[in-house]
Amino acid sequence: SLRESTSCIASSIYENRTINGRAYQAPRPEYWAPTDNQHTEGNDIAHQYTLMLMENKLYAAPIKNPKKILDVGTGTGIWAMQFPEAEVIGTDISAVQPSSAQLSPASCRQTARSKSMTPSSNRCSRSRSTSFTRAISLRHRRLAQAVLASLCPPQARRPGKDQHLKRVGQFNGLYIDLSLDGFAVFPVGQVLGWTLEEVPALVSSMRKKLEDPKSLPYYNL
Repeated sequence: SLRESTSCIASSIYENRTINGRAYQAPRPEYWAPTDNQHTEGNDIAHQYTLMLMENKLYAAPIKNPKKILDVGTGTGIWAMQFPEAEVIGTDISAVQPSSAQLSPASCRQTARSKSMTPSSNRCSRSRSTSFTRAISLRHRRLAQAVLASLCPPQARRPGKDQHLKRVGQFNGLYIDLSLDGFAVFPVGQVLGWTLEEVPALVSSMRKKLEDPKSLPYYNL
């Protein structure tokens, strides 16, 4: 069958483990984020506002009609439908992408990641972002030393004053609202050892801080 000939999926990819009401990869979570519908919906919303910022361009690399695409950390992969002639290679830890993706060696590689909530336009959180900034700078250097010829991350501050960026900001706010709990459950609850009561309290406090007009957080994309 098409499924048997084009996919190589271990049975464990269909299993999951529940932590604080959220589903994670099984048998034990090594990836920090949930893999349930709430988190994947947030990823799709993030894809939408990123596409809006990129003027409906799926990538910035100077490539026309890509034929082989490697998917690394790009969410649910809904964008792959726009490349019907390409072979899209997925690297899933859970079964969130279509099983009909054809697997083969990739010749086109592009990675897109965001620096989430590390800077602030009024410096209130910059003192806490040093470790994240160093890690991201190291990642950029490693990518440049590997197979990529150049790195040119676009930057935009959202929501901004114009209506388009305000719309982007609304999508971004919805993404944060859906994803904030998932950002904390495993890293804070499982890794740092916080209790079932402490984690929701932290998330609630984070929501209030994000809604505070004085904090003005933003992140580079």
